[in-house]
Amino acid sequence: MNRQLRPLVLASLFACFALATLARAEDKAPSTVTPEPRPDKWWTDRDASFNERVKKGDVDLIFLGDSITQGWEGAGKEAWEKSYTKRKA
Repeated sequence: MNRQLRPLVLASLFACFALATLARAEDKAPSTVTPEPRPDKWWTDRDASFNERVKKGDVDLIFLGDSITQGWEGAGKEAWEKSYTKRKA
């Protein structure tokens, strides 16, 4: 590369990098990674009921999750009783 062009090329690369960095910093986070309350309220009611249960005492472990976790209350009740009741879950 021509010695006279080298500083110009380096300056151009630096300018491109700086502009790209500034543009990226101004981007908003995608909506998929921004926490946002859901319109349905069943899960907040469920969370509140768990918090009330903990206030009553004698609870060492809480499982709060999706429909798979909630399934322990139905089809998984027998396994729950065997494995988790003694843990004050």
